[in-house]
Amino acid sequence: MASSNGRLRSAMLRTLSVWRSSLTEAAVGHGGPSPGWNALMFRPTGRVQRRWRAGGGLTRSAVSGSSSSIPTVMRAVRVHEVGDASKLRYECDVPIPVPGKGELLVKNMFSGLNYHDTYTRSGLYPRPLPLTLGTEGGGTVVAVGEGVPPGHVGERVAYLAEGSYAEYTAVPLHRAVRVPRVVGLRHATTLMVQGLTAHYLTKSTFPLSPGDVCLVHAAGGGTGSLVVQMAKQLGATVVALSGSVAKAEAAKRHGADHSLVYRDAEGGVVPW
Repeated sequence: MASSNGRLRSAMLRTLSVWRSSLTEAAVGHGGPSPGWNALMFRPTGRVQRRWRAGGGLTRSAVSGSSSSIPTVMRAVRVHEVGDASKLRYECDVPIPVPGKGELLVKNMFSGLNYHDTYTRSGLYPRPLPLTLGTEGGGTVVAVGEGVPPGHVGERVAYLAEGSYAEYTAVPLHRAVRVPRVVGLRHATTLMVQGLTAHYLTKSTFPLSPGDVCLVHAAGGGTGSLVVQMAKQLGATVVALSGSVAKAEAAKRHGADHSLVYRDAEGGVVPW
């Protein structure tokens, strides 16, 4: 388990590094999302001011804008029965999770929205109900559980864990990565699901190297655009397939050697 946890954190860091290396300094300085990034939500504005000790081995942080400590309830988007989007409930009195052994409590600034969430909501991916949706998020560590050094409190992190459609999420330490100052937190958040998918496809499923040819479907999407960039960095020749001319041009800008479209200008399938 320790080895697996280490590989996950290493992959997270590598994903951030690959993405950061593709940016211009102007883009880093701006830190804003570009078109096509996942929609984000929950943007609390408080900042960590001081720390205090609570019972049970829990280190907490006082946050500006609160009375004196972490509140006991929070806002969250939850599902009590599966179905379409009408089954989503925006609730304001959800108990804030207490981080367990080896966990961080993260005050979310951003939560990524992914197709996986709709599969869970619809029941395609069965989960015990009720539940808080979301699989990736980013924010500030405001508390730690047993066995986690208190020095993590105050760090900006992005993570891959369930329950990110909320103001606070309990996150296993090995599923979180500290976000460097040169990377915007909103971008780091969107890299957790799509970025790690692109990483394992290019580094684990088939480790790409110079001389390989990589065919990337849906190259204009979030995961596809990252696969294009990672494949090029690894020295592969990249053939990108996209659903429109605009997306094909974007794939070319991302480094694709050859960029093709599935359909012509009238929407017809392009013959091969």
